[in-house]
Amino acid sequence: MKYLPSSALVLSSLLIGSALTTAPLAISDTGKSASDAKAKTTNADNTLRLEKVISIARETQPTMRVINTFESSFNGKEVDQVYYLLPKNKITRIMTIDSFSGKVLEDRPYSVPEKRTAIPLETLISQLREKYSIRKIVRTRTAQQDGRDVRIIIYIDNLKQQHLMVVDTKTGEVISDKARKFS
Repeated sequence: MKYLPSSALVLSSLLIGSALTTAPLAISDTGKSASDAKAKTTNADNTLRLEKVISIARETQPTMRVINTFESSFNGKEVDQVYYLLPKNKITRIMTIDSFSGKVLEDRPYSVPEKRTAIPLETLISQLREKYSIRKIVRTRTAQQDGRDVRIIIYIDNLKQQHLMVVDTKTGEVISDKARKFS
């Protein structure tokens, strides 16, 4: 195998289309350039990278097990939230870290919101019969409306007029009750 002299290497790289740069790089004491070190801690918009956010969180809670991380907004600031578990006492917490400065803004316990179950249809109908003049239920079905589970009830009232009622299945709140027109 033949080795080319450096001048021939430069000439061949120019002909191929790649350019060699001769600008000196600022080398830190670790052997990496200063631009590489900055790129590892911040993104293009100067927010902290995920690795830096987790290392900041681990400084305050060294035994944490990270469950998930999210970018969000907190009091008008861009923040990173770290959901984590403390294995010793099995407590789940949320840490909120400023995305620009790396300052811990909040560290609080996290509790899973209580999941409500749907009210049984029989209970829901008996509650509605007390408040509305329902003579006969024609049909019911479940659906989703604006992100919540609802039950659509078509019924006939005492005046023999058909109604379409939309009820929240978890709270029993009547969202709408409209008379239907026959055509």
